[in-house]
Amino acid sequence: MELETEDTPAFISDSTDYDIFLHPIISLQTNSGKPSLLLHTNEIEEIPGGWLYRHYTNRHLILLRSLHIAGYGLELGCFIAGECLVKFEIEYDNFTPFAVDPIFVTFLWGLILLLGALLIPVLFRKTNNAISIISDQLKYYHFPVYILIAIFLLSKNVFKTKFSFIFNDLTLIIISGLSFYIYSRVKYEDDGRYVVTWLEYLGIQVQFSVIVAWMLVELSISTMLTISSIDGQSTKDYKFVGWPHENWTILLMSICFTISVIVLNTYKDIFFPAVLSYTFLGIYSWQRRKICLEDDDNCSESVTVTAFVFGGLLLVFIIITILYYPKLILYRVRVRT
Repeated sequence: MELETEDTPAFISDSTDYDIFLHPIISLQTNSGKPSLLLHTNEIEEIPGGWLYRHYTNRHLILLRSLHIAGYGLELGCFIAGECLVKFEIEYDNFTPFAVDPIFVTFLWGLILLLGALLIPVLFRKTNNAISIISDQLKYYHFPVYILIAIFLLSKNVFKTKFSFIFNDLTLIIISGLSFYIYSRVKYEDDGRYVVTWLEYLGIQVQFSVIVAWMLVELSISTMLTISSIDGQSTKDYKFVGWPHENWTILLMSICFTISVIVLNTYKDIFFPAVLSYTFLGIYSWQRRKICLEDDDNCSESVTVTAFVFGGLLLVFIIITILYYPKLILYRVRVRT
């Protein structure tokens, strides 16, 4: 097997040859006349060094697919339960400066679940690229993300104490770390080197861009809720460590904006900054539609203007990226189609 030395994920194309396929014991499964990575456990156990390919066996793939289905089902169930609690039992009362319009929040979580659903059929494909993605890139790393997101979705809607906010912060930090690690394994500058289908692109590339960006947003929201719960006040002018909540919010927004620009410049990933642009417009909407109409103490003109400017700038940067780097945007999908 020839190892990739360049800074790209080791996706396996249908034309890749492996030394193990040359062994006389292996009874290859064929797909359009080409060998498949899908192997049988009893076959590789009889070959010296065959254990190196154990993550391509039926048994291993069944385990990984089962974990993904179970994790996604738990995540979906907790999302539905959490939304029912918000609608029927718990009022959305986040009036901190970094509060996003709940309509925007619900829509984004719905998008994440939709993209997660698109990943499931990809994992059951028998193409070399699909098998490589689940066996080499995702592995077991996504399963704890499912579990932690499910826990967070229930915790943020059920518990409203200082300790629960701190727990949510810690949970989101772990989710963000794991999600970014997966993102770094599957994401790279798109130049058409690895051609995929729309389903694979949306279920893998787009999904993890959206998840990483949204976890950054949720962590910022939860951080402001924690600060407010520690102070016992949620007003924009109340000070935490000598700094008003309004300033902390603008700092968090600036960090999110900077990270978005870096990701866009590095990977030409338009979906990550699109999520943050969407978030800033959601903050602007909630300030104008709710906070400034019902709670003058939390109505912040600085936060409103900053959100509008950051959201608009990211949209402009996304459009410029699409115009100046057309071959790096969705290139793998367009080449195939």
